Amino acid sequence: MTELISLTFKKAALDNLNIPEQEYFLPKQIFKSGLTNIENIPKELLLQGIQLRMSEKGCNYKDQHKAILSLCNLFNDQGIEEENFVEGENWTALYGDINLAIDEIVTIQRNDELLAAFKQKDEHLLICVYQPLDDNALNKIRAICENVDQMTGELIGRNKLQYAAHRAGSISQSYASDAGQSYLSYWQYGLGISHDVSSLEVWRKQTSLNPLPHKHIGTQLYVNEFFNQSKFCFEKYFLTLNKSDKSIQEPHKTIENLDSTRSKFLGCLLGGAIGDAFGAPVEFMKRDEILKKYGKDGIQNFDIAYGKTGAITDDTQMTLFTAEGLLRSWVRGCFKGVTSELGCIGHAYQRWYQTQGHSSPRSLHVETDGYLWQQIELHSQRAPGNTCLSALAEMDSFEAPAINNSKGCGGVMRVAPIGLYCWRLKHKYSVNDCFELASNAANLTHGHATGYLASGAFAVIIYQILEGESLIDACKTVLEILNRKEYKHETINAIKQAVKLSKTDILPHDAIKIMGEGWIAEEALAISIYCVLVAKNFKELMNISVSHDGDSDSTGAIAGNIWGTLYGLTNLPKTWANDVELEYPITEIACDLYNFPLWDIGEYSSNTKLIDIVCDRYPGS
Repeated sequence: MTELISLTFKKAALDNLNIPEQEYFLPKQIFKSGLTNIENIPKELLLQGIQLRMSEKGCNYKDQHKAILSLCNLFNDQGIEEENFVEGENWTALYGDINLAIDEIVTIQRNDELLAAFKQKDEHLLICVYQPLDDNALNKIRAICENVDQMTGELIGRNKLQYAAHRAGSISQSYASDAGQSYLSYWQYGLGISHDVSSLEVWRKQTSLNPLPHKHIGTQLYVNEFFNQSKFCFEKYFLTLNKSDKSIQEPHKTIENLDSTRSKFLGCLLGGAIGDAFGAPVEFMKRDEILKKYGKDGIQNFDIAYGKTGAITDDTQMTLFTAEGLLRSWVRGCFKGVTSELGCIGHAYQRWYQTQGHSSPRSLHVETDGYLWQQIELHSQRAPGNTCLSALAEMDSFEAPAINNSKGCGGVMRVAPIGLYCWRLKHKYSVNDCFELASNAANLTHGHATGYLASGAFAVIIYQILEGESLIDACKTVLEILNRKEYKHETINAIKQAVKLSKTDILPHDAIKIMGEGWIAEEALAISIYCVLVAKNFKELMNISVSHDGDSDSTGAIAGNIWGTLYGLTNLPKTWANDVELEYPITEIACDLYNFPLWDIGEYSSNTKLIDIVCDRYPGS
């Protein structure tokens, strides 16, 4: 059980959040991070702390109801109330009305009070919740709404109420009831009607209870799902701050600021993946063909590519392997004292190369391990670029630049993580360092100067947006850096043209024709910059960034990276963020790119649990 610590916060701080004055309960682990002020604590954690406290034996759980409902009101912007269902990684439940007096139901109860009820609706369970729920009750909801039985691995059939009733009949529910904890009950003829059809008044009088709003149960379940994922651990989420490293402490930044930035890390990678998936079905189509198939406004939603809806391509695959190389480099440095980001990126690209069904050059010893290698979905060819494949086939060291004259966009479309990584270590990596690392990473496969200079430019744009610059100002910073480089003119001219066109009344598809088709580096970057500057919202961005002749998935991906970094995860449509292929691994990688400087790992760390987790995910080879 998670050990909790009780805290009392100042009334003014509680009033500012409009939550009641009382004790709040937080996991002990977070105090390693120095979070002791309520203004610096993620509200999700406050809610989870109360859920855990309410589950404890002997707790007067009703005392926590007001706080839970007040905290739920802080999450109204999530749009949960607009949905008619709630779901997690392996479970689904519908919202809806239940006639407690007559419906066949399974309930969650505590002592002699009704907490929640379920009835069968089609192949799912329909849920109503009547009181704020503790952690145990929320876990029960997720368990009885499973799509696959976690114990047997078998698919649960259409009659999920029968499955729930079977769980309600287990002896463990009797033990939970006797201990004053939440438990399940099965009522065949309605709440308070026993199996012999006699009436139990203590329950019958509760048949007129009104359910809580959907947004409240949705918020409670989503927070509970996050903190109870099988791979989640508090040590990883709230990692020990290195108090000797002033650059990490950043006392002028509140956790709200940092949480907003974490949202931008998530937005960057998920936004890029969504753009990639949007462009995948139309990558090799002309605009006329796109309009003929999807209508005069072009593609408006995910469509099928590679046999599935929301499929990513090699763009997102290589973006993830770029991130993996950076993270493995960090882990290597923590344990071995010496590392090379570029070498680890090159090593990661060789792992990607093998996921495409190829053998790496014999001169290279390639480790096939770690988190990404374990993702079976990544072992799939998604129209990989010939330049990348041929360059990796000929690589004789992990840091060797490509021997070709290609300026294809395959270098640009994968380097967004370098902007994230370098900004997270900005005490070590200046914006110029970021440019050089991204350029060199692209140069591993693309030998033409424009191919790697445009890539450096893109990473700097991501870096500068995280610094708080607008996209226009980030482009100005890029132009200043490019002006000091040889062979700079193609990239400079393309960026200037994109900004200039964004200030005109030229229709987007006509402006994109002027800039090119995006197959080459500077065109892909310019088109993406232009689309972000002119789009009114993310949906429009997706439409205009892919509904053109040329490399639609790359321009969609780069534009999505930029937009997500500017506006964060909450600005991405929830359905697309949930439905894009590999959403969970992408989210994990993005969180790790945000958290890695705070990992308590290395030769002198005693945090063996965290060390095991990190080294399994990112072996420091």
